[in-house]
Amino acid sequence: MIYVVSILAILGFSTLLYLGYKKRKKPTPEKIEYIPHAVGLSIFEQELFIALNKTRSGLLKIDEYSTKLAKEHCIYMISNEIINPLYNTTVSGVSHDNFPHRVSEMRKRGAESVGEVVAYGYGSSGGFINGYELSPGHKKIIENTVYTHVGISVLKNPAGKMYNCMLFTQFKN
Repeated sequence: MIYVVSILAILGFSTLLYLGYKKRKKPTPEKIEYIPHAVGLSIFEQELFIALNKTRSGLLKIDEYSTKLAKEHCIYMISNEIINPLYNTTVSGVSHDNFPHRVSEMRKRGAESVGEVVAYGYGSSGGFINGYELSPGHKKIIENTVYTHVGISVLKNPAGKMYNCMLFTQFKN
Protein backbone atom coordinates (compact mmCIF):
# COMPACT_ATOMS: atom_id res chain seq x y z
CA MET A 1 0.00 0.00 0.00
CA ILE A 2 2.87 2.35 0.84
CA TYR A 3 4.41 1.63 -2.59
CA VAL A 4 1.17 2.52 -4.39
CA VAL A 5 0.82 5.79 -2.47
CA SER A 6 4.51 6.57 -3.09
CA ILE A 7 4.21 5.84 -6.80
CA LEU A 8 1.08 7.98 -7.11
CA ALA A 9 2.74 10.80 -5.17
CA ILE A 10 5.84 10.64 -7.37
CA LEU A 11 3.76 10.59 -10.55
CA GLY A 12 1.72 13.56 -9.40
CA PHE A 13 4.82 15.44 -8.28
CA SER A 14 6.58 14.64 -11.56
CA THR A 15 3.64 15.96 -13.56
CA LEU A 16 3.53 19.18 -11.55
CA LEU A 17 7.27 19.73 -11.86
CA TYR A 18 7.42 19.03 -15.58
CA LEU A 19 6.57 22.56 -16.69
CA GLY A 20 9.51 24.92 -16.83
CA TYR A 21 12.22 22.27 -16.59
CA LYS A 22 15.07 22.02 -19.00
CA LYS A 23 15.56 18.81 -20.88
CA ARG A 24 18.73 16.99 -19.95
CA LYS A 25 21.36 17.06 -22.64
CA LYS A 26 20.78 13.87 -24.56
CA PRO A 27 23.46 11.32 -23.68
CA THR A 28 25.02 9.44 -26.52
CA PRO A 29 24.85 5.63 -26.33
CA GLU A 30 28.51 5.46 -25.27
CA LYS A 31 27.75 7.63 -22.20
CA ILE A 32 25.00 5.27 -21.04
CA GLU A 33 26.40 2.49 -18.91
CA TYR A 34 25.76 -0.92 -20.37
CA ILE A 35 26.00 -3.60 -17.74
CA PRO A 36 28.50 -6.28 -18.96
CA HIS A 37 26.74 -8.83 -21.13
CA ALA A 38 26.80 -12.61 -20.88
CA VAL A 39 24.95 -14.64 -23.54
CA GLY A 40 23.40 -11.50 -25.05
CA LEU A 41 21.88 -10.23 -21.80
CA SER A 42 23.53 -8.53 -18.86
CA ILE A 43 23.60 -10.36 -15.55
CA PHE A 44 20.88 -7.99 -14.29
CA GLU A 45 18.76 -8.68 -17.39
CA GLN A 46 19.24 -12.43 -16.91
CA GLU A 47 18.14 -12.14 -13.27
CA LEU A 48 15.09 -10.16 -14.37
CA PHE A 49 14.28 -12.79 -17.01
CA ILE A 50 14.45 -15.59 -14.42
CA ALA A 51 12.33 -13.62 -11.92
CA LEU A 52 9.84 -12.81 -14.68
CA ASN A 53 9.42 -16.46 -15.64
CA LYS A 54 8.85 -17.37 -11.97
CA THR A 55 5.76 -15.11 -11.93
CA ARG A 56 4.16 -16.71 -15.00
CA SER A 57 2.44 -20.01 -15.70
CA GLY A 58 3.96 -20.16 -19.21
CA LEU A 59 7.69 -19.74 -19.76
CA LEU A 60 8.99 -17.02 -22.05
CA LYS A 61 11.85 -17.22 -24.55
CA ILE A 62 14.20 -14.34 -25.27
CA ASP A 63 13.67 -12.62 -28.62
CA GLU A 64 16.80 -10.86 -29.86
CA TYR A 65 15.07 -8.30 -32.07
CA SER A 66 12.61 -7.18 -29.40
CA THR A 67 15.57 -6.98 -26.98
CA LYS A 68 17.21 -4.60 -29.47
CA LEU A 69 14.02 -2.49 -29.62
CA ALA A 70 13.73 -2.52 -25.80
CA LYS A 71 17.34 -1.33 -25.51
CA GLU A 72 16.71 1.47 -28.01
CA HIS A 73 13.68 2.54 -25.98
CA CYS A 74 15.70 2.56 -22.73
CA ILE A 75 18.21 4.87 -24.43
CA TYR A 76 15.32 7.06 -25.58
CA MET A 77 13.84 7.23 -22.06
CA ILE A 78 17.20 8.13 -20.52
CA SER A 79 17.70 10.77 -23.22
CA ASN A 80 14.36 12.35 -22.33
CA GLU A 81 14.90 12.85 -18.60
CA ILE A 82 14.06 16.28 -17.27
CA ILE A 83 16.26 18.22 -14.83
CA ASN A 84 14.65 20.45 -12.21
CA PRO A 85 17.10 23.38 -12.05
CA LEU A 86 15.70 24.64 -8.74
CA TYR A 87 16.38 21.44 -6.82
CA ASN A 88 18.97 19.81 -9.10
CA THR A 89 16.79 16.71 -9.31
CA THR A 90 15.79 14.56 -12.23
CA VAL A 91 12.29 13.66 -13.34
CA SER A 92 12.40 10.31 -15.10
CA GLY A 93 11.82 10.03 -18.82
CA VAL A 94 9.98 6.72 -18.44
CA SER A 95 7.27 6.45 -21.11
CA HIS A 96 5.61 4.33 -23.75
CA ASP A 97 6.46 6.91 -26.43
CA ASN A 98 6.74 5.44 -29.92
CA PHE A 99 5.18 2.12 -28.87
CA PRO A 100 3.24 1.89 -32.17
CA HIS A 101 6.60 1.94 -33.99
CA ARG A 102 7.89 -0.99 -31.90
CA VAL A 103 4.65 -2.90 -32.57
CA SER A 104 4.99 -2.23 -36.31
CA GLU A 105 8.59 -3.46 -36.29
CA MET A 106 7.60 -6.65 -34.47
CA ARG A 107 4.66 -7.25 -36.84
CA LYS A 108 7.08 -7.14 -39.77
CA ARG A 109 8.74 -10.12 -38.09
CA GLY A 110 5.54 -12.09 -37.63
CA ALA A 111 4.22 -10.83 -34.30
CA GLU A 112 0.50 -11.21 -33.79
CA SER A 113 0.36 -9.15 -30.58
CA VAL A 114 2.86 -7.09 -28.58
CA GLY A 115 2.74 -5.80 -25.01
CA GLU A 116 5.17 -3.48 -23.25
CA VAL A 117 6.10 -2.64 -19.68
CA VAL A 118 8.53 0.10 -18.63
CA ALA A 119 9.87 1.17 -15.25
CA TYR A 120 12.55 3.31 -13.65
CA GLY A 121 14.51 3.50 -10.45
CA TYR A 122 14.49 -0.02 -9.02
CA GLY A 123 17.86 -1.40 -7.96
CA SER A 124 17.13 -5.11 -8.30
CA SER A 125 15.27 -7.50 -10.56
CA GLY A 126 12.94 -8.30 -7.64
CA GLY A 127 12.25 -4.59 -7.22
CA PHE A 128 11.20 -4.27 -10.85
CA ILE A 129 8.97 -7.36 -10.63
CA ASN A 130 7.36 -6.14 -7.37
CA GLY A 131 6.73 -2.73 -8.93
CA TYR A 132 5.11 -4.33 -11.96
CA GLU A 133 2.98 -6.56 -9.73
CA LEU A 134 1.55 -3.44 -8.04
CA SER A 135 0.32 -2.09 -11.38
CA PRO A 136 -2.76 -3.93 -12.69
CA GLY A 137 -1.94 -3.01 -16.31
CA HIS A 138 1.66 -4.16 -16.11
CA LYS A 139 0.70 -7.30 -14.19
CA LYS A 140 -1.87 -8.20 -16.85
CA ILE A 141 0.76 -7.99 -19.59
CA ILE A 142 3.39 -9.93 -17.62
CA GLU A 143 1.01 -12.74 -16.69
CA ASN A 144 -0.63 -13.02 -20.14
CA THR A 145 0.24 -16.52 -21.35
CA VAL A 146 -0.52 -15.55 -24.96
CA TYR A 147 2.95 -14.00 -24.99
CA THR A 148 5.67 -16.54 -25.71
CA HIS A 149 8.71 -14.28 -26.22
CA VAL A 150 10.18 -11.26 -24.50
CA GLY A 151 12.82 -8.64 -25.21
CA ILE A 152 14.49 -7.24 -22.09
CA SER A 153 16.69 -4.22 -21.55
CA VAL A 154 17.98 -2.65 -18.35
CA LEU A 155 20.25 0.40 -18.64
CA LYS A 156 21.67 2.85 -16.12
CA ASN A 157 21.41 6.59 -16.65
CA PRO A 158 24.50 8.75 -15.92
CA ALA A 159 23.33 9.14 -12.29
CA GLY A 160 23.14 5.35 -11.84
CA LYS A 161 19.35 4.95 -11.93
CA MET A 162 18.08 1.86 -13.74
CA TYR A 163 15.60 1.98 -16.62
CA ASN A 164 13.77 -1.13 -17.82
CA CYS A 165 11.76 -1.93 -20.93
CA MET A 166 10.30 -5.34 -21.72
CA LEU A 167 8.50 -6.15 -24.98
CA PHE A 168 6.24 -9.21 -24.85
CA THR A 169 5.36 -10.89 -28.13
CA GLN A 170 3.04 -13.53 -29.48
CA PHE A 171 4.18 -14.75 -32.89
CA LYS A 172 1.86 -16.09 -35.57
CA ASN A 173 1.99 -19.86 -35.92
